[in-house]
Amino acid sequence: MAPLGRALIVGNASETPVNITSNTIWHNNIGVQGFNVGGYLLGNPSAGRPAAKVVLRLLEEGKLDIPLTVLPFNYAPEAHRRMDAKDITGRIVLRHEF
Repeated sequence: MAPLGRALIVGNASETPVNITSNTIWHNNIGVQGFNVGGYLLGNPSAGRPAAKVVLRLLEEGKLDIPLTVLPFNYAPEAHRRMDAKDITGRIVLRHEF
């Protein structure tokens, strides 16, 4: 990371430990900041509206690729196993045939 650079931590679903010492931050003139959008929006609900409009437009235009794993509804136990094992990228959708 460049001097005066900043690392932004936005998620850690794997819960892999990230170790950085205060001396590393200090000696390298860098910053580390966490961000939890869900937690932020709980206290600032209107802040998400402009971003949501942009994201929805990009989705409509097909400019976003959202990784989805689609499984039959009866695979719900498997879906939970994958989530518990943190063995999934993106979202799992359970499809039910009506």
